[in-house]
Amino acid sequence: VLYFLDERDEFVSGIMRDYDGKQFMSVSSSGLDLDTEEEKKEKEEKAAESKGLLEAMKDALGERVKEVRISSRLKDDPVCVVADEGISLEMEKYMANDPMNKGGVKAVKILEVNPDHPIFAKLQKIQNEQPEKLADYADVLYTQALLIQGLPIDDPAEYARKITDLMIQA
Repeated sequence: VLYFLDERDEFVSGIMRDYDGKQFMSVSSSGLDLDTEEEKKEKEEKAAESKGLLEAMKDALGERVKEVRISSRLKDDPVCVVADEGISLEMEKYMANDPMNKGGVKAVKILEVNPDHPIFAKLQKIQNEQPEKLADYADVLYTQALLIQGLPIDDPAEYARKITDLMIQA
């Protein structure tokens, strides 16, 4: 395991793709595959059972994400955002801080949802009983995933308002 803590490390991993026959792989990459065959099967079953919920969340998030899917990498957090092929999340952060970039380069994001987290059962209940509220929950969870990853969010005031509204409704 290598820890790349400096923003310039992203360039090193792009140039040095492997070491001693071992390929470098970011933990925030959508291509990370550490699951056993049994875990893959279980993940596929959960995804099939939750297809409607995942599609509804994707529809609510629109173009902000390429896909919403079940995660096998999450243990404690309810959601995470990973980068699809192409620009990484770390490169997006680096480019966002470049004054010459003007914030135009963005990673293609995938929202991963932890099916074992209590919020997942809550999302399923909301989809069945109050589907009109699912968009707000999806937006809050997506924004939370961005914050966890250290990415900027579009509208902090809107995020705070939605959190407050959901707390009032709870």
